[in-house]
Amino acid sequence: MFHSLPESLSPTGRAYIPLDEIKSGEELTRQLRRQMEMDWRILKRRYDHFEDFWRLVERDRRARGDDDGDGDKPRTSATGTEGSRGARLSRDRRVPHQLRTNRR
Repeated sequence: MFHSLPESLSPTGRAYIPLDEIKSGEELTRQLRRQMEMDWRILKRRYDHFEDFWRLVERDRRARGDDDGDGDKPRTSATGTEGSRGARLSRDRRVPHQLRTNRR
């Protein structure tokens, strides 16, 4: 597995770094955690008002068994491919063409 992180020597300013290399370096680990935080905030801002989003988050958290919130270990899907997992999620919906929103 690889992750795109900032890299000053790259013409694009980013480079794909192997996960093992990221785990072995404190600075790379910090960069990846910052990226995770930004990605999470973007997702949350985009989907926070949908109940279905929070159901997905809770279901995945329970499936992982990550009750303590540690989250340091990379996770692979039970089916081995995210595509088939994503297809299964869409079939699980009770109301296929409507998304319920949180009323706060």
